[in-house]
Amino acid sequence: MVATPVADFLTALPRRASALAAMLGVAALVGWSANIDIMRRLLPGAPVIVPNTALALIVLATTIVLLDGTPDRERRQLAAVLGVLVAAFGVLIIVQHTFALSLPSDLWLFGDRVLTADTSTPGRTARTAGFTFMLLGGAHVLIALRDTRHIEIARIVAAAVLVIALSATVNSMDEAPAVFPLSRLIGMALPTAIALSVLAAGTIALRSSHGVLALFARRGPAGVMARRLIPPTLIVSPLLAMVVVSGRIRGWYGPTVSVSILLVLLMAVLLIVIVRMVVAVAGQEDARATAERREAATFHLAAVGVAHFDVEGHLLRANKRFAEMFGLDATRDIGVTWHDFVIGERNPSSEQLTQLEQGVVSSVQVEQPFRRVDGSEIWVRASVSVAPSSAGEADFHIVVADDISERKRMQEEARALDQRVERVARLESIGALAGGVAHDFNNILASILGNASFARAEVSPGSTLATHLAEVEQAARRAADLTGQLLAYAGKSMRRPEPVPLDRIADDAARVFEPSVRNRIVVQVEHGPPAVVLGDVAQLRQVALALLTNASEALAGRDDGHIVVRTGVEQVTAGTVTERWWPGALENGRYAYFEVTDDGPGLDEQVRDRLFEPFVSTKFLGRGLGLAAALGIVRAHQGAIEVGSAPGRGSRFRVWFPLADPSTSPIA
Repeated sequence: MVATPVADFLTALPRRASALAAMLGVAALVGWSANIDIMRRLLPGAPVIVPNTALALIVLATTIVLLDGTPDRERRQLAAVLGVLVAAFGVLIIVQHTFALSLPSDLWLFGDRVLTADTSTPGRTARTAGFTFMLLGGAHVLIALRDTRHIEIARIVAAAVLVIALSATVNSMDEAPAVFPLSRLIGMALPTAIALSVLAAGTIALRSSHGVLALFARRGPAGVMARRLIPPTLIVSPLLAMVVVSGRIRGWYGPTVSVSILLVLLMAVLLIVIVRMVVAVAGQEDARATAERREAATFHLAAVGVAHFDVEGHLLRANKRFAEMFGLDATRDIGVTWHDFVIGERNPSSEQLTQLEQGVVSSVQVEQPFRRVDGSEIWVRASVSVAPSSAGEADFHIVVADDISERKRMQEEARALDQRVERVARLESIGALAGGVAHDFNNILASILGNASFARAEVSPGSTLATHLAEVEQAARRAADLTGQLLAYAGKSMRRPEPVPLDRIADDAARVFEPSVRNRIVVQVEHGPPAVVLGDVAQLRQVALALLTNASEALAGRDDGHIVVRTGVEQVTAGTVTERWWPGALENGRYAYFEVTDDGPGLDEQVRDRLFEPFVSTKFLGRGLGLAAALGIVRAHQGAIEVGSAPGRGSRFRVWFPLADPSTSPIA
């Protein structure tokens, strides 16, 4: 229930009413015990309250205390038992009066003093009081059941008791029988009438957050109407009638005039109430309309996406930014669930949203890719929170989403650039080291080869020493080949640039390579537009053979492998860069390419990142310098290598070289 002064009053009323009633009951018992007459009557000459009645009032007050707030099961059970006892006591009183029975229970408390009191039936509770005890006791039993329908019935019963008790209170006035003739039928001691009035009011206020009584605490028009119309109807109207009749009794005017005065006063009060109610409702409507306009403006003009989903995750409404973000139609797509946007059933956000729907958590924050209506992906940072109802339960969910795709793209580009710079720096450092070592080692090998050749010339052919010297020369030449590859990787090998058609390089490499894989792998050569580059024929052939060897190794153990070699010319732009490039991306322009494609198992990301490092192979570490040397040669020719590969999708290696004459080479 919304906190309002009325709500606070209704919440506090049960305990205050029970305290006042209990005080009246205790005061009456003290009056009987100490023989203080005024404490038993409250007014001189008024009927006394008997001890049994005072005790019943205290029990009813205790029952209200037990039912107040949010009682547990034990409190409700005890309240129900006490309510049954009070109701049974009321039934017993009615039976006594109906059949004129005198029971010993009437004189259990203060018997001697009760017998001497000025009562028509010593010690016996009044018939009307017994009837109200029966009603209030039953009402408390109904409230203990906690069902809203039973609570409303109990309030009706308590309201009837309130009318009876207030009438009995009015009956205590000297002129009351003349003002209200029916009051003659209601006989009750003044303390009893007052106590029953407040107990009835306290009973009505129990569980004030439920049922019709909750209207009084509402802030909306319904609450305003309830507070402005019902109290005057129940309180002001009877008071006005009493005042008018009192004037008639005193002879100020006749019956006809009294009726006219009463009608005029009632109409005046009603008009005042209606005007105040209309003004209050109009003010609330204006405030609500202003709040709705501001909320709508905030909702629809927000720079971030905002949407409302029901408790089951169905879209209720979305602002313009949210609809644009996810490609929604403002009307057609109402009812889709937020799970339609989640990628993957086991996505962490899917589990978090399920927990939100189940009430395990009240809010979640996610940052991940989501699916748009058209199937494309978008990176979103989203916060999902529960909007509670007035009863504290989940009413709907609020989603605030921000498109961070551009930020993620920039982060990925920055990360890729950092990796590229790191990779180039690593390759450069390794190349510098390898080039320096290879150059010095090559000089040593030259000396070994020269001396071995001289020594072999001075020994007899076929001798054991000649054989050993020949093996030394052979080993030195293999070492020289290795240092040549290191120099090629470092980009420091000697080359003789000349116009070289890549078609010839492709044909020569395929012809040399094909015998080694005959009957196992099919090698297919496809030529595009003529591509002529400036380069070293031997080094370019080495690059082609390195790529073919790498493709063959990827197809090892298969009898149905397929390798395709392609050449051609293409325009390279920023949009061309779709794969990984070594050592770096090319400037925009026209380039010749040499491409080798296989249908092998492909390469994972870890292998791709280290593919062109020395002594790294697709099969195992420490294999050799084939691809590393190829990269050095390509780099020395001012080219680049593009690699496209993924596990299960084969591999594609494309080598780009500047054209010898870009103006004369057509584009594929």
